[in-house]
Amino acid sequence: MTTRYLHDDAWIGNYQVTPSRGWDHVFPEQGKFRGVQNGSSAIGVAMSNMLGAERANSSAYLAIVWTNAESVEGICVNGKLVTEFPVELSIDSDICVVTGKLFIGVRVLGRSNLGIGSNPPVRLIERDGMISLNVHNYAGPEKTFWELANPGAFFQSLPFCAFYSEVEEREQWENVDQFMAMFSSGSSSADLQESPGFGHVNQRVLTAEYSRPGRSVGIELDLVTSELIRRFTEAGDLGTPKLDSTIAVHSDVSPIVIGNSRLEFGSGDAWLLSIPKADLCIAGIPGNTPTDVSLTTKRGQRQFQGMTSGLIVWRGDDINVTAAPMSSSQELGAE
Repeated sequence: MTTRYLHDDAWIGNYQVTPSRGWDHVFPEQGKFRGVQNGSSAIGVAMSNMLGAERANSSAYLAIVWTNAESVEGICVNGKLVTEFPVELSIDSDICVVTGKLFIGVRVLGRSNLGIGSNPPVRLIERDGMISLNVHNYAGPEKTFWELANPGAFFQSLPFCAFYSEVEEREQWENVDQFMAMFSSGSSSADLQESPGFGHVNQRVLTAEYSRPGRSVGIELDLVTSELIRRFTEAGDLGTPKLDSTIAVHSDVSPIVIGNSRLEFGSGDAWLLSIPKADLCIAGIPGNTPTDVSLTTKRGQRQFQGMTSGLIVWRGDDINVTAAPMSSSQELGAE
């Protein structure tokens, strides 16, 4: 299961990655995403960042995709089995996808309606061996969206789609009806706090949440800037914990070490991704204060002086740096 925000005829296509087809081609992303997780529950908010006055579009939508349709044993919508595709859904539908050892519940919490006099579709489709739940902000004649031009005199906020998802082991439940009874018992909302004025001087706060006894999850963000404001569960605010996994670490303490990869930096924080099987190492420097950076892999060591916000991508023998201007870069040696 993955998500993408797409426009017009863009599609994720065949999900197999090859040397000539990287992830950015296989899984195009034409929007922004913010999310929060609480155990097996999560809320995602996707926003378009392409709609505006400069180009015309005929559709804009969030795609929630199961990339292998053969692994999906069945789909129920409000307790009824889906027998053919495509199928049109109401915006308040509770959906259960049965796949492998899992029950996956999905509910649309809310969305921006960019149509005129009609509700954009919510549609389940099967395409290219995948199943996709498409939640549209707009579907209709090709048009420009001058009210979404940013900066612009009429811009108020980014269009959004918010959804709740819950994943549970099938063996914990007698059947899909029991799981969906629990899933559907929760209350949910996606409320937009209006504020006077236009542009970046004001916030338009979206609060999306789901709650039932013993389980609560929610997120607040500013739809003017797409910036996260707050994430919370039944235990209170989550804050913004740093990433920590076997392949990626985010830290404000230098060095960061993952296997044979080592990232050293000065002030601020940084993150490191290392995937040895792909011969790939990526270092991220998010701060705006210049800092000296040293990246070491099995291929050798490189130093970057005075680096500010940017990325270092080291794949095989190729190094690509996208960052604000640096003082200098130096290769120290390679195996």
